[in-house]
Amino acid sequence: MQSISNPGVLITRPADQFDEVSTLIEQGPARAIPFPLLDIVPIPQDSTADGKVLNSDQYQLAIFISRNAVRLGVPILMDSWHGLPQHILWLGVGRSTAAEMSRCDITGIFPELASSEGVLSMPETQGVTGKRVLIIRGEGGRELLAATLRQRGAQVDYLEVYRRKKHPWTPAQLMHLLTEERVRAAVVTSGEALQYFSELAGTASRDLTLLVPSARLMDLARQLGFDRIRLTDGADSGALASGIAKWMTEQRHGQGQ
Repeated sequence: MQSISNPGVLITRPADQFDEVSTLIEQGPARAIPFPLLDIVPIPQDSTADGKVLNSDQYQLAIFISRNAVRLGVPILMDSWHGLPQHILWLGVGRSTAAEMSRCDITGIFPELASSEGVLSMPETQGVTGKRVLIIRGEGGRELLAATLRQRGAQVDYLEVYRRKKHPWTPAQLMHLLTEERVRAAVVTSGEALQYFSELAGTASRDLTLLVPSARLMDLARQLGFDRIRLTDGADSGALASGIAKWMTEQRHGQGQ
């Protein structure tokens, strides 16, 4: 059991993604504190999937945007297509998404850089003229991936299988947690979550180190007024835990000077 004297790190990912990263973090001298900012709410499909997803033989490439897209999207595709065809190239936006695909017995590929930009840099998304692409994702989100693929000559369809809902925190609840748990850092992995965290934290954010997995989120954090920002090597649990360990090492080194 970790001591309360060890600094707390807020993990703001959805609740079902907390245990994996917390286990890795608490192998070091930090405590993982759950603070899910966004709840994942499945979108009832009814006949929606039939209206949005063509026959499987129409697609050459399918892209999962997140672990939740895999978890919630695969059953819908299985039901619509009566199985997952072998001819489709399956692609995950990052390592953790690909790992979820593997758990669903889907053999797929993923970019080294876990982002839309990373997907678009892959050879498999270059020569797509005349191909049809299915993007499985949450409701809304960035349009860069679809827009660029269309510019490259692909036809792109969406299957949206969940929506993100703000968890009903109050600024007072966050402030209480920051004080009682000696929170010194927070992990935030999406733009929507970062905007919400900024609303809740207010000026308290100046005392926190923010760990984010992409340069895009680092830029957004600066725009929102965060001063102490660290870039991790990705958004998967291992990369986040490694980023926290590096930050903790630097903290100890600085205190020893």
